[in-house]
Amino acid sequence: MSEFDFFAQYIQFASETTDCPETFHWFISYAVASAVIGKNVCFPFGDNLLFPNLWLILIAPSSEYRKSTALGIGLSMLRKVSLSLVLPSRFTEEAFMNDLVLNPQGLIPFYEFKALLDLVRKDYNSGLKSLLTELYDVPDFLVRKTMGGVMTVERPCVSIMAATTMEWFLNSCKEDDFGSGFLPRFLFIPVRSKSRDLPIPPPADQAKKQKLVDELLQIQKIKGKISLTCEAEKRHNKWYADFKHQNKIPQFMGIYSRLQIYLIKLAMIHSIVVFKSLSINEASIKEAITLIEWLLTEFEGLANSEFTFSKFEKQRKKILGLIQAGKNERAVLIRHSNMSAREFNEVIMTLIEGGRVKEIKDGRGPTMYYEQAG
Repeated sequence: MSEFDFFAQYIQFASETTDCPETFHWFISYAVASAVIGKNVCFPFGDNLLFPNLWLILIAPSSEYRKSTALGIGLSMLRKVSLSLVLPSRFTEEAFMNDLVLNPQGLIPFYEFKALLDLVRKDYNSGLKSLLTELYDVPDFLVRKTMGGVMTVERPCVSIMAATTMEWFLNSCKEDDFGSGFLPRFLFIPVRSKSRDLPIPPPADQAKKQKLVDELLQIQKIKGKISLTCEAEKRHNKWYADFKHQNKIPQFMGIYSRLQIYLIKLAMIHSIVVFKSLSINEASIKEAITLIEWLLTEFEGLANSEFTFSKFEKQRKKILGLIQAGKNERAVLIRHSNMSAREFNEVIMTLIEGGRVKEIKDGRGPTMYYEQAG
């Protein structure tokens, strides 16, 4: 193992100058490393090759979580390694292909995820979403016909870091978005609380920053095909078998289907950065599993408590919210939910059968009460 723990040192450096949650620094440090490694290292996966590019969305309630500040720290470090590693974030499809011809490897930052969605939804960028979707898989060749002729990019390897507020994300992302091929390619990193405030950040320690940059320059030299040790493969296969049998939220199957790929990508990055090795050991697989399990738990928690796609799901969450607020009597719940008695009966029965709510009868009369189960 390297004596210099890049991830720990990055988090320490970044945390000294901003009160952004450490979780964001942790994943940004992986994104920074992934952009530096790029297509220098690949993992044979059937007839394909996996590369360590990451697509991340940081999600937090408001600007007080310093998402942009955290992104800026990572981008500043990347620019010190090479200016070409930070790619433009405003482009047309043709301009983007031009950029990739010049710099086929790097990271695109979006301080607001909405800016990326706006780009792909513009009429003059009608082919941009399909181009980005194809780009995620790091194809042998990315080919597009433009006004200037046919453009070809060999092995473009691009990471994306984006940020958004919790409110915008919940209000703007619809069920169809998660069923498409684009949004499920991202890892969602939701943070709903922060542990400290830093009203006036001190100057950054430039010596610490340079050490991190020097480490990235060393990582950039590592090239080749990476593989799993026998112990790492066994640990991966055990996780995969367990993961296959976990209960999953149907609307997010596209996200679940890519978690194994992301686990391998994270293990690749950990192995290269921490061990300077093209052999993924059990420690790197365990670290990747820890990250994936955390992401899965946090995203499912967000989905179960906040996402509302159908009218029925909105009604379920409304009833749960009312019960949590202390409105437990049946008549009160119906009145405050603005539901008919039939609608209320359908919703409350699914909550009872699902173990979310229990029914309590008033022994002194016919009044019915409900409270959260467990």
